[in-house]
Amino acid sequence: TVKPGRNVKPGDQLLVQRGDVRYLIKVEDIGDRRVSAELAGKRFVEDPASIASRAAAADKRRLEREAGIDSGGRPDKRQRRQIINFTRR
Repeated sequence: TVKPGRNVKPGDQLLVQRGDVRYLIKVEDIGDRRVSAELAGKRFVEDPASIASRAAAADKRRLEREAGIDSGGRPDKRQRRQIINFTRR
């Protein structure tokens, strides 16, 4: 674990986590000046295993959603009313 402001160099691997999604990225090149996000994205490569694990997780979420398995999100209006009615008893 390092601070986000730490300098990176070519060959470094970064583990980036956004929510439940993880990316394993290898730094290929570092420019000498700031560039657009599109050009900066071409300077790193995502690990093939990282891509495969994200695809598998996305498929799992899709199948759960199709099967009707609740992912534990916020209750909808009907569910909130049921919770309120249940807790009032």
